[in-house]
Amino acid sequence: MKKKLTLAKEPDVGTIQAGNTIYRVFVQDIPGEAVGDYTATTGPNHPLGSGRNLLFGSGSPGTSFNTFRSYTTMTDYTVDDFATSAPPFTKVNIRQFGATFPLGTSGARTIYVLPGPPATPDALTIVQDVNVIGTAFEDSYIEVKVKITNNSKADTKIGIRYLWDTLIGEDDGPTFQTLNPIGPLRTKETEYDQPEFEAFQVADNDSNPNPPTYIVFGTVRGPENIGISTPPTRIQYVSWSNSRDTTFDYTIDPNRNIADEPINDSAVLYYWGHNEETALSLKAKGGSFTSVAALFATKPGIVPPFINNNICVKVNRIFDVCKQEVSHTKELSVSSLKCGLLLGCEITKAHCFVTRINENTVQVCVDLSIAYKTKINGRITYEIKPLAFTTTAHLTVPENAAVICEIQNPTCESTQLEGSLVETTVHACIRLQSTGVESVVMPFVASCPVRLCTPDTVGTLEQQD
Repeated sequence: MKKKLTLAKEPDVGTIQAGNTIYRVFVQDIPGEAVGDYTATTGPNHPLGSGRNLLFGSGSPGTSFNTFRSYTTMTDYTVDDFATSAPPFTKVNIRQFGATFPLGTSGARTIYVLPGPPATPDALTIVQDVNVIGTAFEDSYIEVKVKITNNSKADTKIGIRYLWDTLIGEDDGPTFQTLNPIGPLRTKETEYDQPEFEAFQVADNDSNPNPPTYIVFGTVRGPENIGISTPPTRIQYVSWSNSRDTTFDYTIDPNRNIADEPINDSAVLYYWGHNEETALSLKAKGGSFTSVAALFATKPGIVPPFINNNICVKVNRIFDVCKQEVSHTKELSVSSLKCGLLLGCEITKAHCFVTRINENTVQVCVDLSIAYKTKINGRITYEIKPLAFTTTAHLTVPENAAVICEIQNPTCESTQLEGSLVETTVHACIRLQSTGVESVVMPFVASCPVRLCTPDTVGTLEQQD
């Protein structure tokens, strides 16, 4: 923590502060220093109150920054003095080429103009905006946007890395969990190539009196109502100290626990173009690319903006149920009655199926097997005869729904007529139910991350590493 504090400075000197009443951003603007380093906190009207960190610093930037890589010239461009590049890449410090100024009242813009050889291997203009979007809690978030324009005469392949140093209260090593779909709680380093989840959340698990104190969310592929132009090609949950010593490439250790002591210091790395295969190609003389990521925060139990109404689940649903008492009479020929006596009948099999007529009416086909008990010369015999009929019922059946049909408590009564004829009346209750799979939009509630809740709220979910 002390090492980090030496990287930060008081926000009233050499730092542009901006935002709205929900979020505040702080960006380094002293010429010759780490121009463009940034951090963020809540504002006075946020439900958490003022001054809650979303990134480390308490308003003093110094531990979160962006790096820009040229695969064409094998160069990493950064303003950080301590980070180093792994060969064959070389590091170029671009502090002298950068300047920061207010972006209205909501943020700060840093522009790095790399002139090209011999001063810099590449001729690039890099525009970094750290900006607060929105006016109220429901529509406010912090956006970090980078646009790189290629000014050289040759096509250039680039990569972009954001390093976000997360901090919640006194916990410098918050846990990590993917959202939509929700994933296991992570306390060890992990990475996701071509990530498919919509967002992630980080939450404190120690160092504070009653964690989780609050939750910080970061965008990945969405949500849809935040303009994510191109999702990152890689997301890493990493040790801050180890990853911060690198300008770009970082190799995770899946056995390194970064959310608990003795390390207890985590960060999130965003990559666009994490290797040459995923690199972003900028056409000569003006080709450009823009990366966007956003973050915001809530209390546990408060529905976060943007993610609300964006979690869609498929559920089995019963649309309608009805019961209908039916009776049907029919004359049948029972051959054994030509020289015998009818003793009675019973239904041995009963089933039904449904033909949909319209949205509110169905036709039910009833198919029965009836055993007729007869006595011939003192001997008891049974003869099975089919009996079928149709009826209609009122049932709501939406498009693509299925209907379950069940015959309950069927009975029969028979009267012997002349010759082999018998009159049979059947009685039954027909139960109908329309069912189907329906997509339901569920409000997302920022509850406790898995494993951090009390046992009675966690259910059967367990941590997986």
